[in-house]
Amino acid sequence: MNVQVTSDDINILIYRYLHESGFKFSPAVFNMEAKVEEAARKKGIAEKDVETGLLVKIIYKGLFYMDMELHAQPDESTIKCSAPIHLIHKHRCITNASSLTAAVQNTTNDINDGNETNQINENNDNNLNQNNNEKKRKYESSTEEEEIKHIDEEQRNNKEREQKKEKDRTRGKDRKKDERALRDRKRIKDKDREAEVELTRSNVNNPSSPSTSSNNIIELKGHSKDAFLCAWNPKDTNVLATCSLDGTSRIWNITNWQKDRAQPTLIKHLFNNPSECVCCLDWNPTEANTIAIAYSDGLSCIYNSKGALRSSSRQANSVLTIKWSPKGEHLLTVTQDGFSICTDKRGNTVGQYKHEIVYDVAWASDDSFAASTKNNILIYTINQENPIKTLTGHEGPVKCLAYDSSKTYLASGSSDCSVKIWKENKKVMHTLNHESAVHALTWSQAMKTTSKKKETGYILATATTDYRVTIWDAENGRKLKEFNDNQAIVTSLEFSPNGALLALGSYDQNLLIIDSKSYEPKISYRSESPIYHLHWDTLGTKIAFTLANGNVIVMDTK
Repeated sequence: MNVQVTSDDINILIYRYLHESGFKFSPAVFNMEAKVEEAARKKGIAEKDVETGLLVKIIYKGLFYMDMELHAQPDESTIKCSAPIHLIHKHRCITNASSLTAAVQNTTNDINDGNETNQINENNDNNLNQNNNEKKRKYESSTEEEEIKHIDEEQRNNKEREQKKEKDRTRGKDRKKDERALRDRKRIKDKDREAEVELTRSNVNNPSSPSTSSNNIIELKGHSKDAFLCAWNPKDTNVLATCSLDGTSRIWNITNWQKDRAQPTLIKHLFNNPSECVCCLDWNPTEANTIAIAYSDGLSCIYNSKGALRSSSRQANSVLTIKWSPKGEHLLTVTQDGFSICTDKRGNTVGQYKHEIVYDVAWASDDSFAASTKNNILIYTINQENPIKTLTGHEGPVKCLAYDSSKTYLASGSSDCSVKIWKENKKVMHTLNHESAVHALTWSQAMKTTSKKKETGYILATATTDYRVTIWDAENGRKLKEFNDNQAIVTSLEFSPNGALLALGSYDQNLLIIDSKSYEPKISYRSESPIYHLHWDTLGTKIAFTLANGNVIVMDTK
């Protein structure tokens, strides 16, 4: 057996796993420290060469081998054990044969003790056979000639079994190939018929359906590494800010770029340190000329839209997120170690808060906010160091938080496979159960019409690590629609400002825009690289999304 494994190979698999699991900034920081992309380029490994879910698949195969190793017998029999093989915990066999249980238990303990002293040797299989001491003594006392004969016979038997398996596999492959060819021919015929029907239906009923022609697409090129965040200016829908792993932020004027490729405003690290990536950015919602930018070394700055520095501060750890309050009066900066600092728009410190690790924050008003931790949600006011309230109920890390536009409901998504809807920071109104960990959620700002008045619809979309997206009516906890066609994790999702459309960006390089009433796809676009983040402009006529290759796509959805 010729096996070659390097630390670069392992780093590439971990990097891919972090992306697939929905982590926002950890992949970028890991790439920066381990130089994963540089190693992949040297090895000639492209993204398409790394199979989705490969790390988990390799670990599973390793556990499968451990299962066989622990339960194999020298006489080619197998201990019938019903206990699962864990990745970390020591294995304890469970069998229905009471006479065997104690022996297997002792065998497992011997193996674990051997592991702890690093003295496992080639007689491991014999150690597993302590339930049959008589056979073991007979086997160990056999002569060298008998052992050689036994080995030769076993090798012949193994070779015959492998040859038989290979023949069976060949016959199975041929059979599957014929069946697949028949299915493909039938699928082509069915698609041809569907295309004819769809073409007729489009010409008759939907002559103005959305298109993804080149006239609708603008590609912004400039970042040299992963572009992972973008944000439209809240007042000027022609201005877009982006940030990248290359340590820079760019402010683009879309019209000027489209017209004569006018270069964007380039904002570099304050101390010209290109090794520090930009973690996050956020426009002030009321002062459209003001943007906050934070870096992986803890530096956070406030600039105007021309790139002029207004204020700066430095924290001890990498910044996790930076968010302006609803009216733009205060800026909240949260670092990886759970420390938060609130400043006014001139950069003066208003409050400081120390808690356990924080995954996300959401402003409830201009002077209060919520922070999610391992199992709880902490409610703060900006002028008090300690939380004024703690919301409990989750059984795992709370990865995402969001208030609806009226600030009536708070949605919290957790690794415990649930989303909880809290009413006015008091109690859980609904628990929305999922089949996998929740890593992202977004509220719709749509209005639903009743016979008497218009009121907020409280429609919520959630994304989970099993690649699914679900739309919920958060008022009654009812599931409205589920999408499970993605081939990789949905990295970003967002409703358009009027709630008419829901956009999904995925690591499988696909952008999908869905009608939020009919749930039918309106626009589908496949990019050249995995999608990190997407954002609608305030009019809901353009959407921007960032790619792992450093480019940014702007799509006109009118």
